[in-house]
Amino acid sequence: MNTRQPVVAVIGAGISGSMCAHRLTADGCQVTVFDKGRGPGGRMATRRTNEYQVDHGAPYFTCHASMFQPFVDRWLDKGVAAIWPGPFVAIHLGEKPTPLPEETRYVGLPGMSAITRDLLSKSDCRFDTVVNKISRQRGDFYVEFAEQPAAGPYDVLVIATPPAPALEIAGDISPLITNATGATMLSCWTTVVAFASPVDVPFAGASIQGGPLSWVGRDSSKPGRNRAKDVWVLQANAAWSQLNLGKSKAFVSEALLRAFEEVTCQKDLSPQYLFTHRWRSARPQHSSQLGSLFSEDERIGFCGDWLADGRVASAALSGFDLAERILTLGRSSI
Repeated sequence: MNTRQPVVAVIGAGISGSMCAHRLTADGCQVTVFDKGRGPGGRMATRRTNEYQVDHGAPYFTCHASMFQPFVDRWLDKGVAAIWPGPFVAIHLGEKPTPLPEETRYVGLPGMSAITRDLLSKSDCRFDTVVNKISRQRGDFYVEFAEQPAAGPYDVLVIATPPAPALEIAGDISPLITNATGATMLSCWTTVVAFASPVDVPFAGASIQGGPLSWVGRDSSKPGRNRAKDVWVLQANAAWSQLNLGKSKAFVSEALLRAFEEVTCQKDLSPQYLFTHRWRSARPQHSSQLGSLFSEDERIGFCGDWLADGRVASAALSGFDLAERILTLGRSSI
């Protein structure tokens, strides 16, 4: 019986795929991670320009699960994460802000993508790589691209993407993928703005009820950030994002900036920097109790927030859960 650890391909370097790869690598597996982005992170992304750095995806993460706490503690000890002290408020348009419930909010250092970079520090990562499809030959997996030779063979395949690209990549390779057909992801329009002088408000982040916005956060108030400019992230709610999914970035930028003025009681704000991004798969519409999917016979698994809920910790633990299931397979036979 062959009991070597499996050779694994992981498609997707968001927090779920990164955690899965980290756990497998730590146990001696040979892991290769493929991602279409220029670096890891997915929605834990950090956008950088010559002048600005901003977390335009998940603004922070929390620790609601005891299994996630050791990772958070290690990141704090290594200086990869820090506590974002706030203050944070809830705003119902037309009413006075009220404090959000007490909760420890963490951010990556120097940006949110530092978390996934730390998890993948010992994995073989191939970024700027678009996976076209997966094929099987003699039971092994091969990862195929448009203009490059296929990579492989791999004993085990992990797909750590949102459900729509998972369906495209996996095709009919496993009946497990049918679970993705009923998973709906919500979109989110996000606009980043930077001002020469601080916007005069007494909060670092606010949850919004009413209007197009769901969250506004002063990204430059996070630990370890450059505070020379006042940088804000404006995130639209799911309903508004869906209604305006096909609108231009110019339209969205203007609408969210005007909504930000209403939330902050400002007039005629003129940002020095403006950037707008559409997250097509920002979070799942409904929570799932599956955690992850894995077929021992087919040696294929799926992980991600669509198998849990929209929280960073839940997505990370989805990847960890899948890795544990793969390691059980590797300790028996492949």
